[in-house]
Amino acid sequence: MVSFFTSDFSRCITLAFCFITALGAGTNYVFSAYGEQLAKVLDLNHTQISLIASCGNAGVYFSAPAWGHVIDRLPLRIPLLISSVFLFTGYFGIHAFYTGHVQSDSAVVYVSLLSIAAGMGGSGSLLSSLNATTRSFSKNFRATASGIVLSGFGLSAFFYSFISHEAFPGNVDGFLLTLAFGTSISVLLGAFFIKIVPPESEKMSTQYDDEGQPLFEESSLQDDILTSQSPITVIKTVDFWLLFSIIALLAGTGLMWINNVGAVVQALFAYHHPHYDSVVVEQAQARQVSLLSLMNCAGRILIGLSSDFMYKKYKLDRAWWAAIISALFFISQVVAQSIQLPVHLSWATALIGLSYGSLFAIGPVLTLEMFGLHYFSSNWGVMSLAPAIAGPILNLVFGAIYDHHAPTEGDVLRYSALEGVLNMPATASTCLEGRGCYISALHLTTISCILALVLSVYGAIRRKPSTPIFREETPDDRLD
Repeated sequence: MVSFFTSDFSRCITLAFCFITALGAGTNYVFSAYGEQLAKVLDLNHTQISLIASCGNAGVYFSAPAWGHVIDRLPLRIPLLISSVFLFTGYFGIHAFYTGHVQSDSAVVYVSLLSIAAGMGGSGSLLSSLNATTRSFSKNFRATASGIVLSGFGLSAFFYSFISHEAFPGNVDGFLLTLAFGTSISVLLGAFFIKIVPPESEKMSTQYDDEGQPLFEESSLQDDILTSQSPITVIKTVDFWLLFSIIALLAGTGLMWINNVGAVVQALFAYHHPHYDSVVVEQAQARQVSLLSLMNCAGRILIGLSSDFMYKKYKLDRAWWAAIISALFFISQVVAQSIQLPVHLSWATALIGLSYGSLFAIGPVLTLEMFGLHYFSSNWGVMSLAPAIAGPILNLVFGAIYDHHAPTEGDVLRYSALEGVLNMPATASTCLEGRGCYISALHLTTISCILALVLSVYGAIRRKPSTPIFREETPDDRLD
């Protein structure tokens, strides 16, 4: 009884610090809260600022395979410490460029590299937290536990935006400093408090190693190795490419909105408000970022709880959740296209945030169930290349479409004459055509969502063609 209580308590401590660590890992989603201000200070057009945002996403996802390889082979403290350094370096460096302490004619290059560093730090932190969580909980609770940790990742943008706006209202300088110190310290705490606590059914009763790594019983370890597939094997399977394609199409859609919602807000306000107020626009941008973060968090928790319940009660294959999430993404794009007034923008943002969070709650669990636990971090790292490829492409497409509708030099001169009267944003980086600035990009993402829906339904049917979608829980299932 004492041993069980100790393990249970240790597992809760691990889950709590995995959440705290993830809270510092998801701040690449907060870029829209300061991206437009950074563009103004550094005199960047929207394609350049989209490139910086894309580099942050690339840092998260392209580094994931390397992080997975390291995490599967080394004590978790090492990648967490390295991640903490990356996060501090990235955000403190961006802060230095924003404040003018560091200046360069190639600022866009250096800020992009710093954005990559911050993204790499977030990726290492999240994968380490997920690794500890999946290895500490049984299959009946794994999705819920993973969803709680992933909700911290989704809540990160709201958390740091809230702190910054309460402590440093309207001060991007203070916001970037908050990101630099807050994220690195939260991950540093994880490095010292996260320990893997194996489920009772998978561990020997009294044996642990010095780092809290699980010492499986010999037969359990052999079963895990035999049923798990390494990344080299995984990439040769149809299941991998189906899931990879679905995540790429949907994550790219979500990332495009997440990184550019600030520009969408600005375009709608500039078009519908003759007396343009930059302070009101910044507040509206911050609200959209906060809403994205909250709904991202909600999606990660709800999908974890729902999929665990449906799996335990009815043995619903989790692959069907990919189809449900694809449908939700499609609805979000239809809603986004219909919005003409900034006051209605929250409906689209909420749906996209919920969809995106749900996708990244079910993605790791599907990867684990399809390809096994032994190489989980490595396999999910490879799967994370999907948004790394799709996200930058759609971001750059959005930036190119937005810039195509931006004011000409003549327009800028004309608006400059009105700037003192109407507060019109007289810069070449600001589009003044409302939803016409970006709606072509939404047409493209809508097609992506339809394709993802078709692939996810096919993948779910293909996965277990002879098994009913629903099957009632049996007495034997309750023993799991």
